Amino acid sequence: GGGDGSAKLAEGFEASGFKAIVNQLKWFAGHQIKNMATIAGNVVTGSPISDLNPLWMCSRAVFKVVGEDPSKVREVRAEDFFLGYRQVDLKDSEILYEVDLPCTRRYEYVQEFKQAHRREDDISIVCAGMRVKFASEGGKWVVEDIALAYGGVAAKTVMAPKTQELLTGREWNRETLLAGLESLKEEIFIAPNAPGGMVEFRRSLVASFFFKFFVGTSLKLAQDSEAHLPDQKHVPTVDAEEISAAQPYARPESFGLQLYDHEKGENIVGKAIPHASARLQVTGEAKYVDDMPLFANALHSALVLSTKPHALIEAVDTEEALAIEGVVGYYGHEQVRGGNDIGPVIPDEECFAKDKVTCVGQVIGIVVAETEQQAREAARKVRVQYKDLPPIMSIEDAIESDSFYGENWESKVERGDVDECFASGACTHVVEGDMKIGAQDHFYLETNACTVVPL
Repeated sequence: GGGDGSAKLAEGFEASGFKAIVNQLKWFAGHQIKNMATIAGNVVTGSPISDLNPLWMCSRAVFKVVGEDPSKVREVRAEDFFLGYRQVDLKDSEILYEVDLPCTRRYEYVQEFKQAHRREDDISIVCAGMRVKFASEGGKWVVEDIALAYGGVAAKTVMAPKTQELLTGREWNRETLLAGLESLKEEIFIAPNAPGGMVEFRRSLVASFFFKFFVGTSLKLAQDSEAHLPDQKHVPTVDAEEISAAQPYARPESFGLQLYDHEKGENIVGKAIPHASARLQVTGEAKYVDDMPLFANALHSALVLSTKPHALIEAVDTEEALAIEGVVGYYGHEQVRGGNDIGPVIPDEECFAKDKVTCVGQVIGIVVAETEQQAREAARKVRVQYKDLPPIMSIEDAIESDSFYGENWESKVERGDVDECFASGACTHVVEGDMKIGAQDHFYLETNACTVVPL
């Protein structure tokens, strides 16, 4: 169905299309995305660089959609489903609920192609899906049916009908290869100013994918025809140095070696010193919060975060949140025992915002519940009433709004006496103007979590 996360393989020669889908999924997003995403969701986005849509199109797939009346099913061929840039043949009231992918026939082959900036977990520069069905006529193997679909070359995934018509009925040999390459150069045209750039490279990929398809299917046809029709074996017109074009990519196992030569007491400046926790992290022995089993009767929490960049907090309504089953309580600045001020160096931040928020995502309170899902749901139900304040985006705005840090906050670097220098006449060159340097915070790639055990 459209909600399936993976294809179900058929057997033997019938499975070529399914295998192409599975092979493409190996280079499709990360594990987290593939575990949650669905086939239907990927299809209906209508992305022109979708890795799978060329395969649906070339494999004669049919999309089944339903609307408000589930008894009325509308079928759309995959090659007709994509109308324009992220536009698909789907009405507002319809959903894609099933993808029908025909099994391949004897001497029919489907192959997937993708080129990205990096091999894994990256969007395509150009991708393609190709299918060809061969038939033996008078001792020659000719093209009975062929379909070529490309992504990343236009505003939508496109096929090459002129080239397909040109190749149909021709013997699968070197002459046919050259004819196909020449036709694709004209039919799959990428304008010099096409969005995405890399025009010459993308044009070369259109040709190289078809060449790899020719080599791969020629070798497969030779193998299958020898097994089932030995007196009509196909003789591929492929040079020995070209056979590698049909070999699938195999990533070698990564390895590395770094040597450290350091004795205690030596000067370590400029030396390669391993991080204190590096050994535990690379061996998988490091323990994180998610690795630790929860205690009996453990509770879960979720934060209530500001949705405003700069505003006064007028009221916090927790009634709806506390009414959810499993919710234990809500805690804000009123429940903090001792000081509510925190900070790694200077305690100039609030643990829970009291009267004012100064950014989206600032913590206002925390909800505690029996399960994580209950805590998250309750946190969304906490209603915060704000009074918007004008944004302060520059030093000038801060001065005009009389917005300064408190008297006890001080952070400055002083060296020399500026007034004395100017008065001495030693300044031979004076440059006047304003210079602004924006703040640069650490990029927080990691998420944060903790387990609290009351004493």
